[in-house]
Amino acid sequence: MGAPTTFIVPRLVSHCSFQIHINRHRKQITTETNRWLVKQKNLQSDDLRRLHGLNCGLLTAMCYPTASAPHLRVCNDFLTYLFFLDNLSDDMNDLSIAATADTVLSTLHSPDTYRASHIGKMTKDFYKRMVLTASAETQQRFIETFGLFFQSIQKQAQDRASGAIPNLDSYISLRRDTSGCKPSFALIEYASNLNLPDIVMEHSVIVSLGEAANDLVTWSNDIFSYRVENAKVPLL
Repeated sequence: MGAPTTFIVPRLVSHCSFQIHINRHRKQITTETNRWLVKQKNLQSDDLRRLHGLNCGLLTAMCYPTASAPHLRVCNDFLTYLFFLDNLSDDMNDLSIAATADTVLSTLHSPDTYRASHIGKMTKDFYKRMVLTASAETQQRFIETFGLFFQSIQKQAQDRASGAIPNLDSYISLRRDTSGCKPSFALIEYASNLNLPDIVMEHSVIVSLGEAANDLVTWSNDIFSYRVENAKVPLL
């Protein structure tokens, strides 16, 4: 019997019975974020096509359905910025990623005093709006998890350079950070005006829920984007 040539992938969200809600401010913040990004990045025509194809405003509106317009705008700015940052990192080596991480994290730690480069100015712009209402705990979790994102994509770049392929358990652990889900989850607190103490967020049930949601998002994304990613060499 020969090796299989096809795989049957289940409907990954078929078990979810929750009704999907879309934030009523979607169109407004989509337009505002697109203008913001074009102004900040001086995008070329190819970048503009990717921006419109991304449809990040819809994703943001579904992830934060009850957020006010200003809160949703910050979330959408971040997610759009994160997508471009993630794509940019694919062409960086670990040293370039480390330099970018230093700029971004220094900006987050000292948004009023750190003199930032272009990417830092974008970071400062959305973060200074975020801290107007985000609790200190939310700010700290956002910065810490964004730091984990940079650490993980730096490790990914090192693996690409060396040709190392992680085993399944290592990949799952790393993928939970490269996904960018963790800082996006921190924005749930911000968008909902929550002030949750560490003892709640570090509870084993909350941690497990976060990991399960992260895995569902990232594994689904890996399956949906397989054809595009497989065309790249190496896959990692």
